[in-house]
Amino acid sequence: MPKDTFFRLPDDKRNRILKGAKKEFYNCTFSEASINRIIKDAEIPRGSFYQYFEDKKDLYLYVIEENIKSVISNFGNKLEQSGGDIFLCVDNFISELLDETTKKAKEIKMIFSESWVFEAVWTRSLEKCKGGQEDLHGDMISRIDKTKLLVESDEEFEYVMEIIGAIIKDTLDKMYLHRNLVNEDTLKKSFHGKFESLRKHYCIVTNKQ
Repeated sequence: MPKDTFFRLPDDKRNRILKGAKKEFYNCTFSEASINRIIKDAEIPRGSFYQYFEDKKDLYLYVIEENIKSVISNFGNKLEQSGGDIFLCVDNFISELLDETTKKAKEIKMIFSESWVFEAVWTRSLEKCKGGQEDLHGDMISRIDKTKLLVESDEEFEYVMEIIGAIIKDTLDKMYLHRNLVNEDTLKKSFHGKFESLRKHYCIVTNKQ
């Protein structure tokens, strides 16, 4: 995460740095991304960069973190719109994400040019979804309406959430890291097939749009 000095900067200066970072990271792989180009766009001395960030990776993860906030916020909105129906929420969320990823194929390819980025994003996303009410987006798990699920205990509920998480992660892994090996229609079919099978076993009412 950035150092405190970064957060004490005026808004316009912070925004210049983030704008320069996004421009670089969205158009280059992580290994090819240049701090020199970022600071040139941001109009700051190289020495100042290290007053704000430990290194390039520190800035990179912060940019990714900002994207995670947006994605998790969108997920939370869909969960509320679905009335707490986790199956309807995830189905709509992944379908939308697949379509959006197709439109931003080049940008996605650059962001996830190295496998550790995906693992970092996934881990941080889970942390935010499971966070307490003091977290920016609250506790996602508590927003799920368990009465819509055929589960007999909290333990079984946790098992279902783990299975849903595994399906999502597998889909995102193929979407972000193996796009050249997986046809988009095949990926959609695979996700919906797995998800529909799980829905039949654990959803009291099958909701479709």
